[in-house]
Amino acid sequence: MLKHDIIQLIRENYSQFYKYYRNIEDDKFGKPQLHGKWSPGQHLEHIRISTKVMNKAMQIPRLILWYKFGKTERVEKSYDQLKNKYLTATNNGFKAPPKFEPREIFSVEKYKLITRVRTEEQKLMAQVSACEESFLSKYQLPHPVFGKLTIREMLLFVAFHTEHHRKTLLKYNQM
Repeated sequence: MLKHDIIQLIRENYSQFYKYYRNIEDDKFGKPQLHGKWSPGQHLEHIRISTKVMNKAMQIPRLILWYKFGKTERVEKSYDQLKNKYLTATNNGFKAPPKFEPREIFSVEKYKLITRVRTEEQKLMAQVSACEESFLSKYQLPHPVFGKLTIREMLLFVAFHTEHHRKTLLKYNQM
């Protein structure tokens, strides 16, 4: 998938994510929909944390990316391949690493947290827009499920991951 397609996909998935949050009642934002699961606010905080980490990774100088994680010498995975492997991992019990786990979120934080996520998304889109197409396939970053992913694959994962959390919340609403 080309850079402009990835940007469009990420924007579309985040837009749908925000739409979900516009429609949720404020008093339900900080309450888990199911016992032992994250609240809608915690899902949003998790996406904020994940997006912020990706923003920081996009700022790492290329020489350091190459030194720490190497350059890619394989065929890149598709969106569907990433999605299927991640869903398999989560179905087999994979949980977010501690640094990606959200803190407790309160209903009064809803609008501030939505704004913070939007800010991180906008930063990411600006960074992706500014980089060359070749950069996306050349350099890698570590991922807890996949091992090393190219920047392009990581961005596809960002798009899928956001959609995954929105669909999880919608599923909880139907239970």
